[in-house]
Amino acid sequence: MFEVSVRGQEGQGGIVMNGEPNIPLILRTINSVVAVQNTTSPAIPESLMTAVQKYVETSTNLTTAALGKTPIDELTRLTEANNGATYALADACGVPR
Repeated sequence: MFEVSVRGQEGQGGIVMNGEPNIPLILRTINSVVAVQNTTSPAIPESLMTAVQKYVETSTNLTTAALGKTPIDELTRLTEANNGATYALADACGVPR
């Protein structure tokens, strides 16, 4: 589910474009968070659960900040954290990047 939910997000611009929230990218990100949360169960390995939790946390932090007119430096920091969490979850799921 994670792989399907993030496929095609590359090249869609940043979370903010021309000073405005990139609503299509924000919606895809939130959709991905919901999909990952809905398919997660207590039976998954702890290392995977940790990656899921970090992905959900960084994704929601980033999208919330983008909608709140957060300064670009903070959005850059949140984007980098979210990228790291996304890559870690992809690695934990065995998804090639």
